[in-house]
Amino acid sequence: MKRSGFLIAGTHSGVGKTTVTLALLEALIRRGMKVQAFKVGPDYLDPTFHRVATGRASRNLDGWMMGRSEVLKSFARTSDDADLSVIEGVMGLFDGLRGRSEEGSSAQISKWLSMPVILVIDAGGLARTAAALVRGCQALDPELKISGVIFNRIGSKNHLDILKEAVESVCAVPVLGGFPKEEAIALPERHLGLVHAAKSLTPEIRERLAKMAETLLDLDQIAKLEYLIEAVSLSLSVREEKKPVRCRIGVALDAAFHFYYQDNFDLLERAGAELVFFSPLNEVEIPADLDGLYFGGGYPEVYAEGLSRNRTMPESIRRFSARGGPDLRRMRRPDVFGKQD
Repeated sequence: MKRSGFLIAGTHSGVGKTTVTLALLEALIRRGMKVQAFKVGPDYLDPTFHRVATGRASRNLDGWMMGRSEVLKSFARTSDDADLSVIEGVMGLFDGLRGRSEEGSSAQISKWLSMPVILVIDAGGLARTAAALVRGCQALDPELKISGVIFNRIGSKNHLDILKEAVESVCAVPVLGGFPKEEAIALPERHLGLVHAAKSLTPEIRERLAKMAETLLDLDQIAKLEYLIEAVSLSLSVREEKKPVRCRIGVALDAAFHFYYQDNFDLLERAGAELVFFSPLNEVEIPADLDGLYFGGGYPEVYAEGLSRNRTMPESIRRFSARGGPDLRRMRRPDVFGKQD
């Protein structure tokens, strides 16, 4: 059985993978499709952008941290009810843990899932040499299925025509379109999470991205890309039922604390935890009747002024701690979560 989906990879970081990914997500959602987004690698930030576009939690697929079996399980479990799966790659297509290995790379995930690859290339200052880039990716790993190319920052229609002629004549890979260099849709620098998805992905930018995908890309052909469900069929039968609620965990979640993996939340809930989200920035105290607190990463130093003004929140945390309330980062309670390493 075949399912619809593809992986968006780049020749290197900064080519516009996230812009292309978000444009496709926005356009496909507007066509009425239920789209599940994924991100290759240990990335807290891009999944937050995906979630704004799709309304669904984006999932991380990390070949190094998770291993093949867990990647397949997570992918199968979360894409089962979707019409189409879209995976955003990390760095360049083959970039991962080492120079001699595909471990941790987008290429590894693509092969594990039998997922076709759309290669994003920065067209700035580039013409026929684009064919060499695509051909080189094909030659480096013939097992990969590069099913299309999208160019970013093209100079003109004539520029795209030259790129298309070069790639399609040499590599037999379709060029699916190209985006011009347009500052209006350039996403702010997301390094280390200093820009938040909800603020930078305004309704105007989202609408513009969707229109660009509809008018400048072959969206019909992209939506038809397929992968073989046999690659993950065994994992689809793995259904871990949630245990009855055994504890309530308060989870700090706002602009200051927002570095979390959705799979971690899922694991806690399946183990019997009820997650109660709260904002240390905007609420006066932690929720009532908690058995533990979970503070993820983020940038509390950026919001230090606001956090320091909210004096009642740290006081409630200190009271909780003084009563013996555990912080999940230090929790070792086999009775709640089972034996831990």
